[in-house]
Amino acid sequence: MYFYDKIFYDYIKLIVCSGKFNISLNSRYFLICYFFIFLSTVFIIPQTIFEEPTHAKPLAMNVGVIYDDKWANNIKTFLSTVINNIYNENSSLIFTINPIFSSKIPQCKNIIGSGEGAYILSQIYYSNQNKNSNIGGVETFIGPTCSSDLRIASRISKQLNLLEFNIWNEYVNEAFDNEIVQMSTESGTNIALNLYTVLTRLNWKQVALLYCSECMFKFNGNILVNEEDLTLQTIMNVLKANYIIVTECIVVKKQDMNNSIYMKKLLQELKTKTRIIVPIFGASLNNYKAYMEAAKENDMKTNKYMTIIFKFFEFPKSPEPWITTNGSINEDILKLYDRTIVLKNDYYLEEQINAFEKKYSLQVTDNSILFYLQLYETIFTFMFMITKAYAHSSNNISLFSSSEYSSYLMEYIRNNKIDGPYGPIYFDNSNQRVAPYKIEAIEYSTTVKGYNKFIDININEICISEDVDPSYSKNCPALIAYITNTDAHILEDLPQDMPSCGFDGELCDQTGTIIIIVAVIITVILVTLIFIFVRRMRTGETANMPWAIEPEDLEIFEDNSHLIGSSGGFQSNVSIHSMHQQFGSKVKMRELLRNCLVGKIKGTGTVFVEPYQLKEKMVYDKQDMQLLFTLRQTIHDNINPFIGICMDNKRNEFSFIWQCALRGNLSSMLFSQQDKIIRDVDIGKDFTGAFVRDILKALDYIHSSSLQYHGGLTPSNCWIDSHWILKIGGCCTARMLFKWKSHGILAELRKAIRNNMHTNKIEKLEFSNADGQKQDIYSFGIILYEMLFKKKVVEIDDSYGMQNNDEDFGIFNTQAEALIPLYPTIPENHDDVHPDLISLMHKCYNGNASLRPDSNMARKITDATLKMPGSLVDQMIKNLEQYTNNLENLIEERTGELEREQKRAEQILLDLIPKSVADDIKLGRKIEAKTYKYCTIMNSDIVGFTSLCSGILPMEVVNLLSGLAKNFDRIITDNKCFKIETIGDAYVVSCGLPEPSRYNNVKNIANMTLQMREFLLSYKVPHRPEKHLQCRFGFNSGPVFSGVIGLKAPRFCVFGQTASIASKMEQNGVPDHIQMTLRSYQLLEGKFPEFICVPRGGIRIEGIGTLLTYFLEGKDLSKIRTDLVPWDDTDIDN
Repeated sequence: MYFYDKIFYDYIKLIVCSGKFNISLNSRYFLICYFFIFLSTVFIIPQTIFEEPTHAKPLAMNVGVIYDDKWANNIKTFLSTVINNIYNENSSLIFTINPIFSSKIPQCKNIIGSGEGAYILSQIYYSNQNKNSNIGGVETFIGPTCSSDLRIASRISKQLNLLEFNIWNEYVNEAFDNEIVQMSTESGTNIALNLYTVLTRLNWKQVALLYCSECMFKFNGNILVNEEDLTLQTIMNVLKANYIIVTECIVVKKQDMNNSIYMKKLLQELKTKTRIIVPIFGASLNNYKAYMEAAKENDMKTNKYMTIIFKFFEFPKSPEPWITTNGSINEDILKLYDRTIVLKNDYYLEEQINAFEKKYSLQVTDNSILFYLQLYETIFTFMFMITKAYAHSSNNISLFSSSEYSSYLMEYIRNNKIDGPYGPIYFDNSNQRVAPYKIEAIEYSTTVKGYNKFIDININEICISEDVDPSYSKNCPALIAYITNTDAHILEDLPQDMPSCGFDGELCDQTGTIIIIVAVIITVILVTLIFIFVRRMRTGETANMPWAIEPEDLEIFEDNSHLIGSSGGFQSNVSIHSMHQQFGSKVKMRELLRNCLVGKIKGTGTVFVEPYQLKEKMVYDKQDMQLLFTLRQTIHDNINPFIGICMDNKRNEFSFIWQCALRGNLSSMLFSQQDKIIRDVDIGKDFTGAFVRDILKALDYIHSSSLQYHGGLTPSNCWIDSHWILKIGGCCTARMLFKWKSHGILAELRKAIRNNMHTNKIEKLEFSNADGQKQDIYSFGIILYEMLFKKKVVEIDDSYGMQNNDEDFGIFNTQAEALIPLYPTIPENHDDVHPDLISLMHKCYNGNASLRPDSNMARKITDATLKMPGSLVDQMIKNLEQYTNNLENLIEERTGELEREQKRAEQILLDLIPKSVADDIKLGRKIEAKTYKYCTIMNSDIVGFTSLCSGILPMEVVNLLSGLAKNFDRIITDNKCFKIETIGDAYVVSCGLPEPSRYNNVKNIANMTLQMREFLLSYKVPHRPEKHLQCRFGFNSGPVFSGVIGLKAPRFCVFGQTASIASKMEQNGVPDHIQMTLRSYQLLEGKFPEFICVPRGGIRIEGIGTLLTYFLEGKDLSKIRTDLVPWDDTDIDN
């Protein structure tokens, strides 16, 4: 009975009493009645206040439900089942829910003031209002789910004092209005609070946001094309309220998010404005791949920048981008995500989601399951919160029967929490649900490859404490973060959120620094210019003398001793093509370097040096300067580059310097005894044609250039480089040497005569440019003669016509020059030489220089007669191709041999170590010691073997042991046993390891020993056929443990008392007898009665005591047990 009912009843009694007895208020009877009523009131009022309602449980509360069916189907059935399950599964609940639906379902529209869902809310409220009182029938609402509806519904709820739950979307100023209870774990408020907590913990106050609305599931695709996404605005509002500066906020379209070019350009702009970037691109980390690639290309994967990304709710979960289909890690992709902080919404576990889906028979395959989960949590939260609020109000049923309960419950929910179905559900001061995210870093290092958790975010319990000051609770931070892994790689060098001087240096005054830098630069430039000017003044080097080489820059290799190896070739420090391949001896190197040295110039490399002795100071006239300048600038494929002139006035030395040609000169190839290449019949024509073509190309270029003519063309001046290209050297130097000698400037050693002499017959060295070209053709004719006939025009020795140690300071040896014929004689036997070439040589030797052909004509004749497709290198490449084809067959043959050798080596290893152990060794695994419970060990030893060996030759001993081992090994293999080791004639054999065997191990050993004994009875000793070998056998069964000893020569060993006793069985055995222990006898007797065993009795064994042993005599096949069901012998626990 309610309180008001009792008071009404008491007043009725008072009226009845006064009427019945017709008494006045002052009468005694009236006072008695009044006293009775007073006592009733005293006892009844407290009872009615504190007792629970007397009507039947539960108390149903009307709750309006407004939703958009785009996200869910059969909501009415789902809610009915959920409400009943929650109430029935929680006995402490007093209140239940009566859901009120509208016949209309609102559709989300991005139109200001559309408010279809808000209209349905007001319609439900007024249609269910109690007409006879001011108490509303529906004071609580779940929904609507559209942002435009929520904006209007929040104002209606505030005006009508309603309690409204938001389970899906955002609306303007949601984080601060306090009008609606937010239930989503992925609301803009919760995202912002988690982000703010991480930023604060890492001391970052400035960030840039990149947001993709289409990538968020609530606004994805065509599901809600007209819906307005206010998540970004909410995030911005919360960060701003917490004093986080958002330097840039950019909305990215989905098509641009996956465009690497767009993202690269975007990050190029951002890197100058921010250091901490927060892209929000949805649930899957695959959405961030283009961003990560752009960050790498912009050099933002360093300790100057940091990226914070989100991994929202996803069902079903997609694999991480760096995880391949077979479960391995793609390290290239993982490196893209390295040094990235990830905020994960892992509030709902996958097994919980699957159980929920199964329990309520939901057929959902995407993120829509989140709508059902949050709707379920909202029902759960309301039923528990109203029950707790009712208890908090001292069971004031009148309060919860009025319209005031919604305000009371709203205030009760604020800064409160309950234990939800999937974890704690906490509400902050604005009734916004706050759920901590999981904070991890993606790392690629030697210790971590993937996620590495380093921060924990928890609910700030101080904010929900009953003792907290309300003024503090209003601004209390809902989340608090702790660093749990200080060793995380990402914490080693965190960036600042802004450079110390600002992004544009606006925080620092750089004027003084700029002045100092400019002054330093100007000083360095002035010092450098002065140094260069002084150096040029001292050395005389000007723009007109690029050929002048400083003596300090030239290093002469003394006697060329360190350039020549044991076989006469250049060492590798001269060139990448070692001269060791070209020259056969030091004698040949001396022939090559007869009139020049080898040296090195800084910045140029190895060079040839032609030294000359000066008698007077060198003076260059204008013609010399121009010629040397032109020669230095000349670049052609068939002209050996002129490096310059080195003048050493201290030593009175003067040197021409040329680029080093590593294959020597043409004279060396033609006439050296060690070089036979040009004389080969098959290859000689190709070499001759290539070299002749190269000489004529060079002459054609020289005759058409300002150089005009060579003036000293000889086979010694025709150099071959590493690519077998002939290059003419010594260009124009002969005319200058003759002039300087005539002026008394130059002195020449007699050994240099031959280079400048015999090919310039008939004329002298000084002639006009036109005549000089004709003399080059004469020299070409001489070279062609020597190349075609492989002989010199005339044999002249350097020492001809001079005394020992005599020196001539002229250029020519008159006596030697007189031996050169005026017209070289063509050999009579020249059938292998084309007639046109003979005719060309005759024309080159014509005494009338004007009748000699020019280089162009000579080139046409030689091209027609010495045809060669392609260059010399092309011909060599063809030979290499043929060699390559043969090399493939050779490789295949060698590979087959290698495979056979590998198989042979593997078989040898398997003979020493069990296959399973050998496989682990090959794979590099650590071999751990292993225990075997069921194993039999057998030891054997030949009796009198030492005395037997003393009477025979060592080779006979080897043959004896080889015969025994061959047959013993065959018997061991046939019985599935394993030979552990052999020491001379002694054998140690096991069964039951490494392949486990519970019972068959003793049977196999017994069969093996019987067969070994039987073999020895019939075995005849080589060289001693009358001798019979006797052997002691002993075995024991029991547990052992094994392991591999050593690394370079690993041995498989067995240890344990079982192995020790087996050895004692052999040592204390009887020749030609097989002794076993009691344990082995029991196994044979129980499982294999066909073996004949006789007791030997007790024997004393040193270190162990007396043991009962048996002899194995033989085998009776008629006693084999057939009544037993075959067992799985390997199904044991080792």
